[in-house]
Amino acid sequence: MSAEEFGEWICIFKNEQLHPSADRLRHAQQLAAAHNGPLSRRDKQLWRALDLLPVDPWQAATAPPPAPPTAAELARQVDRLNRLADA
Repeated sequence: MSAEEFGEWICIFKNEQLHPSADRLRHAQQLAAAHNGPLSRRDKQLWRALDLLPVDPWQAATAPPPAPPTAAELARQVDRLNRLADA
């Protein structure tokens, strides 16, 4: 495979979405659309595709982003840095 063919394959891969995750997403979207009528959830919300996507065991776990520091914490950090600078 030449570099040009590989570049074309990458463009098709990105634009046509022929990879397995796109197939799983389309399947989940079809399931959600089919089950929004006859099946109801306990919380009375509509089904979404994300509710029906299988968990990928190889996907790296993503931790939620840390909460931003409060004003009191920032003030403590500034005080500590000022004391260090004065020393």
